[in-house]
Amino acid sequence: MKTRAGPSARRSFNMAKISALPVAENLDGSELIPVVRNGKTHQVVSSELVSAAALPFIERVTVSAAAAEALVGKPYATSSDGIADTDPGQSFAVNNGNGTTTIWFHDPDGTAKSPRTMATTDYIASSEGADDLGLARKDVLASPEGAEKIGYGDGNNVKEKLDSLSDSGGIIYALPATAAVPQTQAEKNEQTVDLFDALTPAMRSAVKGGTLMDIGPAVSAIMHFANGGESQGDATGGTTLYVKGGRYFTSVPLNNTFRADKKIVDDGDLRRMNLRGDGSNNTSIFYTGPYGSPALNIAGHRGTDVHDGVNLRTRIEGIRLRRFPIKSQSGIGLRLQHAEGVHLDDVVIDGFEVGIYATDILEFFSSALYLKDCVIGLRATLSDFTNPNVFVMRGGGVSGARVQGIHLVRPANAKLDSVRFEGNGFDRDFTTILCELGTPEGGASLLVENCYFENNMGASDLQLAHGHPYDALVKWHMNTCHRQQDRYVDHHIDAAMFGAAASAGSSLIIDHGPQRYRNVGTYTSHPSRSAIRIQTPGITLIEHAGNRYPSDNERPETNGFPAVGMTYNVMSASIFADGTYTPNFRTNINVLKVEHLVGSGVYRVFYRDPPRNAGGVTPSATVASGSGTVTVSDRTSAYLEVRTFNADGAAADLAFTLNVMGYF
Repeated sequence: MKTRAGPSARRSFNMAKISALPVAENLDGSELIPVVRNGKTHQVVSSELVSAAALPFIERVTVSAAAAEALVGKPYATSSDGIADTDPGQSFAVNNGNGTTTIWFHDPDGTAKSPRTMATTDYIASSEGADDLGLARKDVLASPEGAEKIGYGDGNNVKEKLDSLSDSGGIIYALPATAAVPQTQAEKNEQTVDLFDALTPAMRSAVKGGTLMDIGPAVSAIMHFANGGESQGDATGGTTLYVKGGRYFTSVPLNNTFRADKKIVDDGDLRRMNLRGDGSNNTSIFYTGPYGSPALNIAGHRGTDVHDGVNLRTRIEGIRLRRFPIKSQSGIGLRLQHAEGVHLDDVVIDGFEVGIYATDILEFFSSALYLKDCVIGLRATLSDFTNPNVFVMRGGGVSGARVQGIHLVRPANAKLDSVRFEGNGFDRDFTTILCELGTPEGGASLLVENCYFENNMGASDLQLAHGHPYDALVKWHMNTCHRQQDRYVDHHIDAAMFGAAASAGSSLIIDHGPQRYRNVGTYTSHPSRSAIRIQTPGITLIEHAGNRYPSDNERPETNGFPAVGMTYNVMSASIFADGTYTPNFRTNINVLKVEHLVGSGVYRVFYRDPPRNAGGVTPSATVASGSGTVTVSDRTSAYLEVRTFNADGAAADLAFTLNVMGYF
């Protein structure tokens, strides 16, 4: 008969198995360790695992030290020297002479407080620092000796060892914790760097409280890191710089010029950065820096060949960039150079001389971009690589501009869609949109659709200046355009051709409509302020039958140059001899009724919808069959009077057809 072992027996058996294990020994770094990740088992050499775990802390020390040293400027011999040479609220550094620096805060009470000690960048880079840290060199980390050196055998913890030598002085950002196996490139690309983590406590308080305190040096350090500046040999490491909600004041430009500075031409090199805030209503960056330096400067490397480089793809979203003092209208807000694929989403730029100055930009896309209170809202042009090509602005608005709202120089496939232009211009020289035409790419130059123009003052809503020897095509339709008593433009569209374009016989076609214009308040139309003005030869205006103007004074002024569709069929009728007609809307268009006195040869054909300037319509009438003649004897706003005659010239009832050209 079998018996069951009791609890004590089972315990004895288990303890016996554990005690039978061999004595634990130190690892030498060459062991294989099983690791489960994403449902799969991997083998990892222990030294590689240690390297992966240690590298984030090494990078943290190096980046923190570099950024902190940039923040505090020159080091002092003692804290007393620092107090004597700085102002309350500033931080300063004291060199301890042993490879470390202590960061002090100059308290308003005149004392040095909140000490934080860190290893200096020089010390970290030196052989002594490397030996002391035991992990500053990647070649050491990757070796079994490095694995033993950082503490598998001596019981020390890598993070504890680093922290014993480095407290970041307020720059506390660290990369996300590394998994047990090295991260994939996709995982690295998803990392986000937080600007707030690069600020001192005093800076953070200022950001939260909205007070003016310069964070410029911290911005420079962390933007360098976000671009992948600490992984230059790997062609990876670029990421997104996150700027949480708050008011940030910086005297130092935000330079995203890493690829240009390093002359990177390889599209596979991922050292690029994006910039993301908490929304333009929550994240405001005030630029207090010099006039000659853009607040945000983004540049790729041009290279030597026409297709070499210019692969800086970047995204900016959820921020407001402001010039300080407010509305001083000086300097450049956003400078874009040699970039392909620029995306702006929920961005506000205001108070600069030029809100956005873009040169050599291929593929620009913005959504909800607002340009406020600038002398020029946006200017895009060619330097040495490309005209503004595939340049799209969707939504958003331009307001408060003094000279031009948008200035595009020789664009190809540019599009302004659902943009609000309101309150721009302060004299008659202002132009809401100035477009210089004539790009070598040919084809479509500019499309303006579904935009809103109101309360603007100046020469025109759209000025087309064609001066280069290439054909151009512009489309304008479905826009809302208002003029009012004291705030109006002389013309909604004003076009001229000159220079090389005129000499080369180039053409400009303006496809206009469908479009309606409206005057509000007490504005009075005048013949000198036509909605469309064509100033020179070489321009063809294509009018849409759906276009409507507040008065005949505002109909297009073509100066006798070609125009297609200025008039169109406002009535077509096939009338029988007895004055009846078939109510077929294919053959009888806009006919309300026909009045006829039998035997008189007189017919009155009434409009269903009277055209504008009915007395100026152009009718054409012919006898339907046989011999005879037809004349239009009277034109009124309600009807046309038609008379028919037989071959002898006597009045007679005859069937006829009538076509009338005019406009509504």
